[in-house]
Amino acid sequence: MSDDDDNADTKLILSFDEPEDLALLRYAAEIAERRVEDFVKEEILHLADTIAATGSLRYVELARDKEAENRAFIEAFQAADKHDTVVADWAARQAAREAAGPRAPSLEQTREWAEALHAEQTDAAGAPYAKHLARAAEHLTRLFPHAGPAERHAVWLHDAMEDQGVTAQDLHARGYGRRVIEIVTAVTRPDDGCSYAAWIEGIAASGDAGAMRVKLADLADNADPARLATLPPDRAASLGQRYARAQATLTAALERIDGGS
Repeated sequence: MSDDDDNADTKLILSFDEPEDLALLRYAAEIAERRVEDFVKEEILHLADTIAATGSLRYVELARDKEAENRAFIEAFQAADKHDTVVADWAARQAAREAAGPRAPSLEQTREWAEALHAEQTDAAGAPYAKHLARAAEHLTRLFPHAGPAERHAVWLHDAMEDQGVTAQDLHARGYGRRVIEIVTAVTRPDDGCSYAAWIEGIAASGDAGAMRVKLADLADNADPARLATLPPDRAASLGQRYARAQATLTAALERIDGGS
């Protein structure tokens, strides 16, 4: 649903997480004897904090200007018993969602956020870094078709902490679950002087198969001869050997886990 005013560049797009949310709004509008579009608009204007999430201060100011009018509308809407039932049901749903924390992002939302995080970053050859993330995601599904949702999110975010300063708290605030955070943390090289080889050995020894799969997907792209060929020969040879050793270490550890399951 969109709300357009006289300015062509003004558009507010609404989306509903659950189909019943839209049905509830339609029912509320019906018993309030209002058009759905008008009802939704007034609800949005009344909930300025929700509008603030759009990033448009203009909408927030509009909500403040209409606060008294909207308060009167809500009071009138709540006056009848059947109206109270609808509002109470809606409020209960919202309270339950707030108590449960933010809704987990979709994989598409994760991809979009990862691309935005790394938008200004390039790899060693000067190519957009987001392309590496996309290829690593493709390698994950190719090498490990049964990789779970946490791994599919984590592969897009595997460099978010190390390169962009994202924290575990940031991921939690965005709605990512424990497993996504654990995997991203595990594949983030610590800034404590630990050697690359020791770090890879640590991932292998952790027994975290998800972290191993994500790191192997990352390495599959890093070790691609086509990518290495864009680097100076000495650098390419050194990195090629490093990545090959890391792949061997993690593959062996993953095979031990799979063989014992």
